[in-house]
Amino acid sequence: MAYRIAALGPANQSFGADHWRVCASAVRGALHEKRESACQDAFCCWSEGLCCIAVVADGAGSASRGGEGAILAAQTIVDRIATDGFGTSVPNAIMTAMSEGRQALGDAAASHGEKLHDYSATIVGAVLYGQGGVFFHLGDGLAIAFDGASPAKIRAVSHGTPSEFANITSFLTDSNWRENVVISKAAAVSSILLMTDGFSPFAVGPDAQPKPRFYEPILNFLHAHPGQVGEEALAELLNQPTVRKTSGDDCTLLWAKRNG
Repeated sequence: MAYRIAALGPANQSFGADHWRVCASAVRGALHEKRESACQDAFCCWSEGLCCIAVVADGAGSASRGGEGAILAAQTIVDRIATDGFGTSVPNAIMTAMSEGRQALGDAAASHGEKLHDYSATIVGAVLYGQGGVFFHLGDGLAIAFDGASPAKIRAVSHGTPSEFANITSFLTDSNWRENVVISKAAAVSSILLMTDGFSPFAVGPDAQPKPRFYEPILNFLHAHPGQVGEEALAELLNQPTVRKTSGDDCTLLWAKRNG
């Protein structure tokens, strides 16, 4: 049986599948509320059997349809990989799905008489299968993979597309998007955290590595409280005064954990 969640924020969703448990939350940032602009973060996750595919996406603040681009790209990428599978090459399947996601943005722009860049969005994604997985990352944000130990051991970290300048990132709508995609593999993965750049600075220390005092309480709580309690706790975390005051941006956090 397949399970799926998808939403443009603000939203909280979760599911408990045979092999995976997933909680996600996207909240509207304080600056967006002040400007009376919509949340532009989105998430999508699908699971069937041992496979789990997840994406969090951040619509560009400068893009008039950034939020629509984020949810459309996230759903298209996840659904394409879920439908077609990935055969012997996960990276090839990812790039094909991202290309289709970009095409979907182009089609949406054309149907509304708009430009492709009006739908700009970053992508932070994961394909998990067997006992391992692959991160795919375009733009900013953060992805962390953990093993099943307690305390959790980090198996992989993806910081996204390198940028020479602060506040300058890469988008799926860029002409050179292919060369900016970062794909990284991880073995023995039991859980992941995916987050957009509104929240990712809180996860890392001065050395740019994830802080145990950040991720251990989250992993422990969600392990004990999956489902609606977990998704609501994520929303509370993202809406903490410190986060809202420091970031101001929309924030999204998605957790997926292998059962057993």
